[in-house]
Amino acid sequence: LDLLSRKEKKTHRAMAFSVKLVVFSAVFTSIAILFQILACVLSTDKEIEPNWWPCFALGTWVLAPFPVVMFGNPVIDGFGTISQWVYWGYFTTGWIICISFGFVAILAHVEVIAMGNMGLSLVGSGIMYSIM
Repeated sequence: LDLLSRKEKKTHRAMAFSVKLVVFSAVFTSIAILFQILACVLSTDKEIEPNWWPCFALGTWVLAPFPVVMFGNPVIDGFGTISQWVYWGYFTTGWIICISFGFVAILAHVEVIAMGNMGLSLVGSGIMYSIM
């Protein structure tokens, strides 16, 4: 006896998939934030004390989606071309992501943070951007 119709089964499968996706995203976001916090509090070099400079990468995590959200809706004009604002949104998101990785690399280069802290911060940013 099949009490659920095909449409209801499909809806249940879609809801189960979306719940799994939310749980997956939450777990990996938590892991990424954990790596960022570890990059700030762990001492990986005896000469450089731990500090909170790597947490500036968290700001780029928040800023990165905004250009795509604001300019990502393609508006096609009469000639079939996409608005230039879409490309501007992609470009802006790209350099915000590059800042996230480059900022901690520069901090490690000038020895404000240790190389191990830079690695932890880069791993956290990599995890975060891979699930975005």
